[in-house]
Amino acid sequence: MTTTLLLWRHGRTAWNAGGRFQGQNDVELDEVGLDQAETSAGALAALHPQVLYSSPLSRARQTAAALTRLTGLEATLVDELAEINVGSWVGLTPADLGHDPEYVKAARGVDFRRSPTGETATEVGQRMAGAVRGIADTHVGKRVVVASHGLAIRMGVGALLGWDFESTWWLGALRNCHWVELTVSEPLQEHGRRRWRLQAYNVGV
Repeated sequence: MTTTLLLWRHGRTAWNAGGRFQGQNDVELDEVGLDQAETSAGALAALHPQVLYSSPLSRARQTAAALTRLTGLEATLVDELAEINVGSWVGLTPADLGHDPEYVKAARGVDFRRSPTGETATEVGQRMAGAVRGIADTHVGKRVVVASHGLAIRMGVGALLGWDFESTWWLGALRNCHWVELTVSEPLQEHGRRRWRLQAYNVGV
């Protein structure tokens, strides 16, 4: 039996437009983001989802709400679906961090910690993957939409597929209100491994 998960990035915020690190700061969608959510929700509704989950952050909840209005599905909030914690970098831009030794690692394609109190991309990927595995376990054979965040989704996909940081980074950034389609098949025999497959990446309308 195959379970389908559609991991959906939220619509645009003013901080996205300004290139600011949001992390887990609770920034709402801007007008463009609200329009993006409505448009992409229509495309996702046409796929006949049966279950809806969301990060607790406002930008993800607002995005999920657009799908609720079309399908009647109520979003279950899961803390582990939140975006990467950027700690004291909240509100800063890459230009502000040009000489930070951790941020400099990004130019070399190396994972780095988002401020001394933040997470690494690998850490958020493991957190996200754990949440998605739990959702898949709960809704075997269903089509599930999960409203979350760009980096959390990107790194979570890599963790579920067993990829290292470098391989996952090559996927590229997920655009606002675009989604990823993953499927997972139950083991064919006792003690067999579940098979996660990436069916599509950066899908949108």
